[in-house]
Amino acid sequence: CYCGETGSRVGIIAPSEDVDASALSGDILILYPYRSSGYTYISSKNTFSLTLPGVQSYRASSYGEGSNMMLGVSTDREFVLRNLMGWLRISLTGNGERVVSVALTGNSEEPLAGRASIDVATLAMTSSSSRGAVKTITIDCGAGVELTSAPTDFYFAIIPQTFAEGFTITVTRDDGCVMTQTASREVVVERNGI
Repeated sequence: CYCGETGSRVGIIAPSEDVDASALSGDILILYPYRSSGYTYISSKNTFSLTLPGVQSYRASSYGEGSNMMLGVSTDREFVLRNLMGWLRISLTGNGERVVSVALTGNSEEPLAGRASIDVATLAMTSSSSRGAVKTITIDCGAGVELTSAPTDFYFAIIPQTFAEGFTITVTRDDGCVMTQTASREVVVERNGI
Protein backbone atom coordinates (compact mmCIF):
# COMPACT_ATOMS: atom_id res chain seq x y z
CA CYS A 1 0.00 0.00 0.00
CA TYR A 2 1.09 3.59 -0.59
CA CYS A 3 1.80 5.30 2.71
CA GLY A 4 2.51 8.83 1.47
CA GLU A 5 0.53 12.03 1.32
CA THR A 6 -2.19 12.29 -1.32
CA GLY A 7 -0.82 14.29 -4.25
CA SER A 8 2.81 13.79 -3.19
CA ARG A 9 5.33 12.75 -5.83
CA VAL A 10 7.38 10.72 -3.32
CA GLY A 11 6.22 8.28 -0.69
CA ILE A 12 6.76 4.96 1.00
CA ILE A 13 5.24 1.80 -0.41
CA ALA A 14 4.77 -1.07 2.02
CA PRO A 15 3.59 -4.62 1.30
CA SER A 16 -0.10 -5.19 1.95
CA GLU A 17 -0.99 -7.09 5.10
CA ASP A 18 -1.33 -10.39 3.24
CA VAL A 19 2.28 -10.29 1.92
CA ASP A 20 5.28 -11.54 3.90
CA ALA A 21 7.88 -8.83 3.17
CA SER A 22 10.76 -11.09 4.22
CA ALA A 23 9.83 -13.56 1.44
CA LEU A 24 10.17 -10.97 -1.35
CA SER A 25 13.09 -11.68 -3.67
CA GLY A 26 13.92 -11.22 -7.36
CA ASP A 27 11.88 -8.73 -9.33
CA ILE A 28 9.21 -7.03 -7.27
CA LEU A 29 6.33 -5.55 -9.28
CA ILE A 30 4.00 -2.80 -8.16
CA LEU A 31 0.83 -2.05 -10.12
CA TYR A 32 -0.98 1.10 -9.04
CA PRO A 33 -3.77 1.76 -8.15
CA TYR A 34 -4.24 -1.23 -5.90
CA ARG A 35 -7.35 -3.32 -6.44
CA SER A 36 -8.11 -6.37 -4.35
CA SER A 37 -9.01 -8.42 -7.45
CA GLY A 38 -8.87 -8.30 -11.21
CA TYR A 39 -5.09 -8.46 -11.72
CA THR A 40 -3.33 -11.57 -12.99
CA TYR A 41 0.45 -11.79 -13.41
CA ILE A 42 1.61 -14.36 -15.99
CA SER A 43 5.30 -14.87 -15.19
CA SER A 44 6.06 -16.97 -18.29
CA LYS A 45 5.00 -14.04 -20.49
CA ASN A 46 6.09 -11.30 -18.06
CA THR A 47 2.67 -9.65 -18.43
CA PHE A 48 -0.19 -8.45 -16.27
CA SER A 49 -3.75 -9.07 -17.32
CA LEU A 50 -6.34 -6.70 -15.91
CA THR A 51 -9.70 -5.01 -16.42
CA LEU A 52 -9.86 -1.25 -16.91
CA PRO A 53 -13.16 0.41 -15.89
CA GLY A 54 -15.36 2.05 -18.51
CA VAL A 55 -16.45 4.77 -16.07
CA GLN A 56 -14.00 7.27 -14.60
CA SER A 57 -14.65 9.96 -12.00
CA TYR A 58 -14.28 13.65 -12.77
CA ARG A 59 -11.46 15.50 -11.06
CA ALA A 60 -10.72 19.18 -11.74
CA SER A 61 -7.52 19.71 -13.77
CA SER A 62 -6.60 16.00 -13.78
CA TYR A 63 -7.82 12.48 -14.50
CA GLY A 64 -10.15 10.82 -12.00
CA GLU A 65 -8.82 9.07 -8.93
CA GLY A 66 -7.85 5.48 -9.72
CA SER A 67 -8.10 5.98 -13.51
CA ASN A 68 -4.40 6.09 -14.32
CA MET A 69 -2.40 2.86 -14.17
CA MET A 70 1.28 2.87 -13.18
CA LEU A 71 3.88 0.10 -12.93
CA GLY A 72 7.11 -0.13 -10.97
CA VAL A 73 9.70 -2.92 -11.14
CA SER A 74 12.57 -3.31 -8.66
CA THR A 75 14.97 -5.84 -7.18
CA ASP A 76 16.03 -3.62 -4.26
CA ARG A 77 12.63 -2.28 -3.11
CA GLU A 78 13.23 1.20 -4.56
CA PHE A 79 10.65 1.93 -7.22
CA VAL A 80 9.96 4.48 -9.87
CA LEU A 81 6.35 4.17 -10.97
CA ARG A 82 5.87 4.67 -14.72
CA ASN A 83 2.60 5.78 -16.29
CA LEU A 84 1.03 3.16 -18.54
CA MET A 85 -1.89 5.20 -19.85
CA GLY A 86 -2.23 8.06 -22.26
CA TRP A 87 -4.62 10.95 -21.70
CA LEU A 88 -7.07 12.75 -23.89
CA ARG A 89 -8.08 16.23 -22.72
CA ILE A 90 -11.39 17.75 -23.77
CA SER A 91 -12.04 21.42 -22.98
CA LEU A 92 -15.59 22.76 -22.72
CA THR A 93 -16.98 26.24 -22.20
CA GLY A 94 -20.49 27.42 -21.42
CA ASN A 95 -22.69 29.82 -19.60
CA GLY A 96 -23.71 28.15 -16.33
CA GLU A 97 -24.72 24.77 -17.78
CA ARG A 98 -23.95 21.73 -15.59
CA VAL A 99 -22.29 18.73 -17.22
CA VAL A 100 -23.08 15.37 -15.56
CA SER A 101 -21.08 13.17 -17.95
CA VAL A 102 -18.68 13.27 -20.88
CA ALA A 103 -18.29 10.14 -23.03
CA LEU A 104 -15.53 9.21 -25.50
CA THR A 105 -16.03 6.71 -28.34
CA GLY A 106 -13.58 5.92 -31.12
CA ASN A 107 -15.07 6.33 -34.60
CA SER A 108 -13.53 2.97 -35.60
CA GLU A 109 -14.89 1.33 -32.43
CA GLU A 110 -11.45 1.14 -30.81
CA PRO A 111 -11.43 -0.68 -27.46
CA LEU A 112 -10.85 1.95 -24.76
CA ALA A 113 -11.27 -0.09 -21.57
CA GLY A 114 -12.17 -3.58 -20.41
CA ARG A 115 -9.69 -6.47 -20.58
CA ALA A 116 -6.11 -5.39 -21.24
CA SER A 117 -2.56 -6.64 -20.79
CA ILE A 118 0.68 -4.93 -19.80
CA ASP A 119 4.10 -6.05 -21.02
CA VAL A 120 6.27 -5.52 -17.93
CA ALA A 121 9.51 -5.13 -19.95
CA THR A 122 8.26 -2.49 -22.40
CA LEU A 123 5.40 -0.93 -20.39
CA ALA A 124 3.19 -1.43 -23.46
CA MET A 125 -0.50 -1.76 -22.68
CA THR A 126 -2.78 -3.42 -25.21
CA SER A 127 -6.46 -4.13 -25.25
CA SER A 128 -7.90 -7.60 -25.49
CA SER A 129 -10.11 -6.39 -28.30
CA SER A 130 -12.01 -9.59 -28.90
CA ARG A 131 -13.34 -10.24 -25.40
CA GLY A 132 -14.60 -7.85 -22.77
CA ALA A 133 -13.70 -4.72 -24.73
CA VAL A 134 -15.36 -1.46 -23.69
CA LYS A 135 -15.69 0.92 -26.63
CA THR A 136 -16.93 3.97 -24.73
CA ILE A 137 -15.37 5.57 -21.65
CA THR A 138 -17.54 7.90 -19.59
CA ILE A 139 -16.39 10.53 -17.11
CA ASP A 140 -19.00 10.69 -14.36
CA CYS A 141 -19.30 14.24 -13.04
CA GLY A 142 -21.59 13.39 -10.12
CA ALA A 143 -24.01 16.27 -9.44
CA GLY A 144 -22.44 18.14 -12.34
CA VAL A 145 -19.60 20.45 -13.29
CA GLU A 146 -20.63 24.02 -14.04
CA LEU A 147 -19.31 25.44 -17.31
CA THR A 148 -18.19 29.06 -17.60
CA SER A 149 -16.59 31.16 -20.32
CA ALA A 150 -13.20 29.87 -19.10
CA PRO A 151 -12.40 26.37 -20.46
CA THR A 152 -13.07 23.43 -18.14
CA ASP A 153 -10.86 20.41 -18.87
CA PHE A 154 -12.00 16.78 -18.75
CA TYR A 155 -9.24 14.13 -18.86
CA PHE A 156 -9.76 10.58 -20.12
CA ALA A 157 -7.10 8.03 -19.05
CA ILE A 158 -7.01 5.53 -21.92
CA ILE A 159 -5.00 2.67 -23.37
CA PRO A 160 -2.37 4.30 -25.64
CA GLN A 161 -3.52 3.96 -29.25
CA THR A 162 -4.34 5.61 -32.55
CA PHE A 163 -7.86 6.74 -33.33
CA ALA A 164 -7.56 6.11 -37.08
CA GLU A 165 -10.80 7.90 -37.93
CA GLY A 166 -10.96 10.22 -34.93
CA PHE A 167 -13.42 10.05 -32.06
CA THR A 168 -16.79 11.29 -30.87
CA ILE A 169 -17.47 13.15 -27.61
CA THR A 170 -20.96 13.05 -26.08
CA VAL A 171 -21.74 15.57 -23.34
CA THR A 172 -24.80 15.16 -21.12
CA ARG A 173 -26.11 18.05 -19.05
CA ASP A 174 -28.14 17.90 -15.84
CA ASP A 175 -31.25 19.06 -17.75
CA GLY A 176 -31.04 15.97 -20.01
CA CYS A 177 -29.69 17.83 -23.04
CA VAL A 178 -27.16 15.74 -24.99
CA MET A 179 -24.55 17.31 -27.27
CA THR A 180 -22.26 15.41 -29.63
CA GLN A 181 -19.06 16.54 -31.36
CA THR A 182 -17.03 14.41 -33.77
CA ALA A 183 -13.36 14.80 -34.70
CA SER A 184 -12.76 12.86 -37.92
CA ARG A 185 -8.97 13.21 -38.27
CA GLU A 186 -6.45 10.69 -36.97
CA VAL A 187 -5.50 11.23 -33.32
CA VAL A 188 -2.57 9.46 -31.65
CA VAL A 189 -2.59 9.04 -27.86
CA GLU A 190 0.84 7.96 -26.59
CA ARG A 191 1.80 6.45 -23.25
CA ASN A 192 2.49 9.17 -20.69
CA GLY A 193 1.28 11.90 -23.05
CA ILE A 194 -1.70 14.22 -23.44
